[in-house]
Amino acid sequence: MGAPRRPGVPGLAPAPATGRIDVLFEEGGELVVLDWKSDSVGPKGVAIAAETHRPQAEAYARSLTAATSKPVQEVVFFFPRAGASSAVRTSTVTQPKPSTAVDEP
Repeated sequence: MGAPRRPGVPGLAPAPATGRIDVLFEEGGELVVLDWKSDSVGPKGVAIAAETHRPQAEAYARSLTAATSKPVQEVVFFFPRAGASSAVRTSTVTQPKPSTAVDEP
């Protein structure tokens, strides 16, 4: 039997993940995800709490970019108990967009 399967955990075999995107919209040719969180944090803890959800943001970004060929600009985590949000920029915006042009020799 191999290593336990956990998505996004270093040293463990990858596993399929399921999730639900609360809100998705396009802005300037890039996608933005808005995700509600139920964490019990105060306004000063929102940025730290959002960073703990970075693996989820990156998974959303990889999946959406693969499905749409559009980069994900950011994932905004909204914490209603704190009345605040924090945006996590994803790695898909730093990757070059695929080119459809064919180079002439």
